[in-house]
Order: sequence, then C-alpha cells, then structure tokens
Amino acid sequence: MKASPLHLPRFIIFGLCTIFSVIVLGLSAHLTNVSSEAHAVTDNEVMGLVTSILSILIFPALIIVPRFVFILTELVVICIMWILWVVTAALTIQARNTLFGGFDCSIFVCESLTGPPLPVHAARSANTLSVKANTSDLCHQVTAVEGLSVTIFVLLMLYMVGLLAFATVAYFRHSNRRIWYQRMDEKGSNIYPSANQMT
Repeated sequence: MKASPLHLPRFIIFGLCTIFSVIVLGLSAHLTNVSSEAHAVTDNEVMGLVTSILSILIFPALIIVPRFVFILTELVVICIMWILWVVTAALTIQARNTLFGGFDCSIFVCESLTGPPLPVHAARSANTLSVKANTSDLCHQVTAVEGLSVTIFVLLMLYMVGLLAFATVAYFRHSNRRIWYQRMDEKGSNIYPSANQMT
C-alpha cells in the first residue's frame, strides 16, 4: 500500500522541532538561572521553559505512537503548540528589544548585578567591561531563543497547513467522510479510498 505523502515531512519536522526545543530549553534554563539571581525572571524565560518542555514530550510521542493519533487530534495538538511557540517568540522579541536595545545587542538597559542601568557602549571600568561581555552573551542567547522559536512555529505552521490541505482534499475530492478520524499511521490507499470502498 502506498504510504501517505506526509509521513516523511512529518517525521522530519517533528524531529527538528524536538532538537530545537532541547536547545531552547537549555538556553532558557540558563537565562532563568541568571535572572533568578537578580530576582528578575521574565515572562519570555518562563514561557520558553514551559513550551520547550511540552514540545520535548509531545513531538517524540507523536512520532513513536502514530497509531493512537487521529488526524483531527494531531491538528488540534499542533495548533496549540503553534500558538505557544508564537507567544514564546513574541515575548522573546519584546524582551530583547526592551532589555538589549534591538538585534545588534548594543544597549543594556536593565539593572545589572554590579551597578545601575548603563548603556554597554558607555562602559569604561574593568567591572563594567565585564558586565558588557556577560550582557553580550545573554543578549545573543536571547536572540538564539528568538530565532529558534520563530523557526519552530514556521515549521509547525507549514505542517499544519499541509495536513489540513491533505485532509480536506481527501474529504471533498475522494469522498472520505471519516478522514478526520483516520490514524496517522494509515497508508495512502486507506486515506484515498477506491470507488469500490466508497460504495
């Protein structure tokens, strides 16, 4: 029987999302640890932790046990994860712009552990130069979380649109009324039934 054309893209996208989520989890954990020392944990850090942990649990499960996942169920789950990653990306972009002054990581406006708020480019002493280096590292980590979050939600959006289009074609063109309750391990010949099967 012919395999569904979405099986390989599904495996690749969920695999990439899992790998990227592990990286986001590590970066968010480090950022949260630094922020907690200054008692200034931000929403984007918490959201990054929660969303990446959920992704690490959900995406491998969808890959490993597709026989227990319906197309409708997968669409709902992917939609929820897409929303979470969109929110994570938006909060991270806002945090980077607010705390670090934009994409070039050139300005530091939040309170540091060694002194009052200070633009990084104005640093002069050894202490403030150290703050500049640490701040630059943190800014680049936030930028990495932002980039990975955007990448994940774009991948999920592409897969969600592809799966929805695939199911819609099967529903209307091939008269498969039960397409939404087909399992994700179904072969293509089952999703697109023959004329004898439809009668």
